[in-house]
Amino acid sequence: MTQNFNLFADRVLLNTEELDGYQIGPASLSIQGNHITAAKPMTREAWENTAPSLDITAIDLGDQLVTPAFINGHTHLSMVMFRGLDNSGMAMARNVVEDLYFKVESQLSSEDIYAFSRVGAYENLLHGVGTVWDHYYSGVAVADAIYDAGLTGVVAPTLQDVGGPGVASLEPQWRATLAIHENTKYEKHGITAAWGPHATDTVSDALWKRIAAASQEYDIPIHAHVAQSVEEYTFNMEQHQRSPVERLQHLGVLAQAQHMLLVHGIYINLEDLKRLDPKQHTLGFCPYSQLQYAFPANILAWAEAEMPWLLATDCAASNDSMNVQKEMRFVHGMRVAGATWASAYETFRQSGTPAHAKNIQKVRTQSFHKTEAIADTRFLLSRVWSVPGRMHNKLQVGSLAPGHRANLVVWDPDHPSMWPCIDPLRTLALADSTPAITGMMINGAWIGERDNFAHSLRHNDGYRKALQEPNQRLQVLIKN
Repeated sequence: MTQNFNLFADRVLLNTEELDGYQIGPASLSIQGNHITAAKPMTREAWENTAPSLDITAIDLGDQLVTPAFINGHTHLSMVMFRGLDNSGMAMARNVVEDLYFKVESQLSSEDIYAFSRVGAYENLLHGVGTVWDHYYSGVAVADAIYDAGLTGVVAPTLQDVGGPGVASLEPQWRATLAIHENTKYEKHGITAAWGPHATDTVSDALWKRIAAASQEYDIPIHAHVAQSVEEYTFNMEQHQRSPVERLQHLGVLAQAQHMLLVHGIYINLEDLKRLDPKQHTLGFCPYSQLQYAFPANILAWAEAEMPWLLATDCAASNDSMNVQKEMRFVHGMRVAGATWASAYETFRQSGTPAHAKNIQKVRTQSFHKTEAIADTRFLLSRVWSVPGRMHNKLQVGSLAPGHRANLVVWDPDHPSMWPCIDPLRTLALADSTPAITGMMINGAWIGERDNFAHSLRHNDGYRKALQEPNQRLQVLIKN
């Protein structure tokens, strides 16, 4: 049933005219059905004079902070079941995708994937994430899990024809992509599709060309892993005499894609960056995941090339968290991490002299100033709000603006994890503040109970039922 109401709070985060600019102040939001229809700065006095005359429900949130819900721009919800599976960590020393994930994933049914994805969806909700970009097998099962949990999202059913568990299901997953794209129930709820080629070493030239043409024909973006491992890079160089990005350019994929999200990009070189178009391509950075299975990509090079990029968690198999706030904090910390591995630091460790101590401090200071742009809190927040929020023309999210989905989070600024909330943007980017969430709205409907958000979400019948089935299915998988 369509709901129409107005919200007011003394601290509402709205976009300024400047791209990715944000301002916080008293404002009202008009919400009709799934969308925001108006977002107006307004004094409390003006609100109190206006609210009694409204012919729809008026909700006053007082001094609480209202922001857009976060966007997790690349994840695999179902892979929460992998958390702790590689308890020795030895698989991470090799190609964990091929050596571990593919072996387990070949045993998964669509019912398994639905059950595990539900749990992953709840974890995202508890971290203030309202939209996910998921890339996995059994795409309709993932879409159903997102729908049933209450999230909005973009689902990319995994497409493979050279290697991986999806080779045998290529045509069914192709049809699943179109089914999700055309499903009116999903569309109304804010769930849509992306083409999901797995990676450049598991997808043939013929399939890449087919996907590129379909992206144009159906106006559907492409979501793929690109240049994520040394094995993928050397495969392309040895089999195709081109880097992964150069090969995609040669095949016409980069030019034809309605939009393309290229995730990880660890092995993207400087010439590759020149091949990408900031208006048509977005890079995906999952730092904690990359720390586990490889090493972090060079986002400074991305920034210097003026390429847009987003922050995401990847999956619990390679990160163990769906908290995008951690990813922002990691990027902020990258400003000075290089000093630890600088030759000047090793010289100091050998000598212990004050002069060499001062040298390493100089290295740290130079790095601090050189990376100032990527550590700006507004910049970091745009990586989980506006940058991923504008990648799909069928799903406007990441901003409290007219025409966007009514996906928002209400925060208690007096909660210990946010107090003192002197600079709310810095707190949101660098603190572990999700315990301060008092309410969450997706598609204009409250998720759980307002003022009792986390407890109500975890202790309702929906979550208990969502947890019982995956527990049983996981035990069967472990035995097999």
